[in-house]
Amino acid sequence: MQDISVPVHHTNQVDPICGMPVNGSSVIAEAVYIGVRYFFCSEECYQIFVHTAVQCITELAHGGDNIGHRCPSQRSGESDSDIRDHAESPTLV
Repeated sequence: MQDISVPVHHTNQVDPICGMPVNGSSVIAEAVYIGVRYFFCSEECYQIFVHTAVQCITELAHGGDNIGHRCPSQRSGESDSDIRDHAESPTLV
């Protein structure tokens, strides 16, 4: 099988799903999409991006640095009812 590499023109140091800063030591997953490398702080954020990349990129292009999802590390210390309130997938426009 031929390896198809995509040129990376920019690396995003902020998780596009939850907005947490990520660097080499805190990266859980990464994806390259249309020449941009995105780093993720959690598998949950990565999976949201993988399944909704077009919607995420569209929302980011309209002025945000993240789509506002609360990942597991942001939810630590919250009560179970708070976690359930944030557990739904984000609404993307």
